[in-house]
Amino acid sequence: MSSSRCDHPADPRQPDGGSPLNRLPARAQRPVLAHSAGIRRRERPAAAAAVPPPPARPAATRPAATSPIPPPYTDTAATGIWQALRRHLSPNARLILRVLDEDGTAFTRLLRHYGGQSLRIPRRLPPEDHPLRQTLGTDCLRRLMDTFGGTVIYVPRCRFLLAAVRRIHLVRQFSRHTAAGASGCAAVRHLARQEGLSERRIWQILKTSDALPEAAAALPDLLPDETPET
Repeated sequence: MSSSRCDHPADPRQPDGGSPLNRLPARAQRPVLAHSAGIRRRERPAAAAAVPPPPARPAATRPAATSPIPPPYTDTAATGIWQALRRHLSPNARLILRVLDEDGTAFTRLLRHYGGQSLRIPRRLPPEDHPLRQTLGTDCLRRLMDTFGGTVIYVPRCRFLLAAVRRIHLVRQFSRHTAAGASGCAAVRHLARQEGLSERRIWQILKTSDALPEAAAALPDLLPDETPET
């Protein structure tokens, strides 16, 4: 009885006799690499180079603050201004101006430094480093000592004069706006925003009538630190 197994003869064209392993694809015949051999170590990215900080800007230098009261005050126009406003001053202010021999420069210096304060006038001339002597000057202090030595005087601020000057300025601005074609309400709204006042207050100012000499327009320049209320 013949065997069911069929033995295939070797293929003479194959060098190894036609083994079935030789008929496998070449890809299956490759040796299996080790698991560790097929994994590359992941390299960490190189740290970014540190960016140098921008060069520091030089500190801005502010101009030296100038004192609003130049020592000494040498505006020669002050005398003429105060003489023109003499009849509008309070009795106390007129008395001090007369004691200072109508010297408007000394009077302005006194108001700018001590306006609104009670000032004690010494009986004797203090040393040169005394604040009063350094601020007012020797001549001005001697005149005050001759009349008020040993007493206390109140130095006025002339606030009411400055307020009157401001009111006159507002009235003139209103007239310029309306002359340029603006309505009264529009001019009042503009002045209210500009001066930081209410519209009602602007209308009240427009109804006032302040009469001052033309020299009064320079009064805010003599007393620039004042912020008078209207």
